[in-house]
Amino acid sequence: MMKRYVFESGRLGFRELKKEDYKHIYEMNSDPEVMKYFPETMTVEQSNGYISKIIDHQQSYGYSKFAVELKDSGEFIGIIGLVKITFDSDIQGEAEIGWRLLKKYWHKGYATEGAEAILIGYF
Repeated sequence: MMKRYVFESGRLGFRELKKEDYKHIYEMNSDPEVMKYFPETMTVEQSNGYISKIIDHQQSYGYSKFAVELKDSGEFIGIIGLVKITFDSDIQGEAEIGWRLLKKYWHKGYATEGAEAILIGYF
């Protein structure tokens, strides 16, 4: 049976988040290297709140971050998508692209491929 994705790139499938993703997202959010450019790593509760914000963002704006899998294996590798900038800034209200990948999937071109697919998928 073929997986159904919202959209795909060459190696990646993009889908809505599901409950099974929570442990993987927490693994990313609690990794000091993954979170190097964020204020801090996240607890389980903070990570689950982050996921709720992603889901709420999708419902509010019609776009958000997607769970990303390797199409050939179905492995969850991270999240990639667009979010509306809500903090006080000159670009408040604009959309920004973001990604967060499990460390073992770094340096394989997935973030670049995923970012390109998000732009094509949305525009």
